[in-house]
Amino acid sequence: MKNPTEWTHAQLTADAKDSRGIFRKERIEEPVDKYLEFYDSIEPTAQTFVEGLSDINVGNADMATLLGMDWGLEVYRYLTAPPISADDLATLSGVPVSSALKNNPDRIDATNTTVQLLMDPRRFPWLAEKRKPKKAEIEVAVKATTALLAAQKVQTYRRGLARSSQEADVKTALRAAGFKETKAKKDIVLLTDAPAIGEFSGECMVGSTRADIVARLKDGRVLAIECKTSNSSVNSYKRVNHEALGKAAKWLEDFGKKQVVPAATLQGVFSVDNLGNAQERGLYLFWQFRLTDLTSYVK
Repeated sequence: MKNPTEWTHAQLTADAKDSRGIFRKERIEEPVDKYLEFYDSIEPTAQTFVEGLSDINVGNADMATLLGMDWGLEVYRYLTAPPISADDLATLSGVPVSSALKNNPDRIDATNTTVQLLMDPRRFPWLAEKRKPKKAEIEVAVKATTALLAAQKVQTYRRGLARSSQEADVKTALRAAGFKETKAKKDIVLLTDAPAIGEFSGECMVGSTRADIVARLKDGRVLAIECKTSNSSVNSYKRVNHEALGKAAKWLEDFGKKQVVPAATLQGVFSVDNLGNAQERGLYLFWQFRLTDLTSYVK
């Protein structure tokens, strides 16, 4: 049974440099259209919230209506400094933050108390000074709030797009090796639950944790693949050494080295030292810009 290539430090260094270059080129050439699309969609709601901020701050606003607007929940969380995540707001307020919030006055009161305490004093100076806002202050605050949320939505969109394109490329590489895609099973508890030899499936549970793509190699082993994108060397530790390597350790514990081949496909910016560490601990690495390595391995 053969394993994927274990790259030398020099090879990892060269490939990481190429991947970084591709990432930089794509990001520089990325059109601004998606940001503008989010901005234009969010701005009317941000305008309504900012204009009604004085009422929100003293508990006199019709929060059910505000939260029911498109982007209402998101804009609400972006009134604070810094913007607060839904999970953090739920923790601090003691109530769940979801679309059901607008229909539950008690929950709204609880979250509003938290948001009031965390309002951004720079964007909304009139609140701390207890006065009416100037027209120019409203305009600046609306633009700042809209831009903050639009930028975050672009980041989320990028991550989703990168993952979907990466998974599509991996599937294309497997098909090029003669593999056939099959419907993913909910759980692979035993090796017999995995796709048949020469087949692969999308996301499913492999033992105790989830894999993005699962393929059954010709020697009968399961190739479990995580698709990882990183925008910085620091972020690469989380993506590879924490997430992908953490899953690899569980797969090896659940099935053993003779039955599973844990791997990750990489796109973006990665620390060579982090990659070397992950490889030494049993995670095999493929680069999205050169998935011919994957095709050659599984043939």
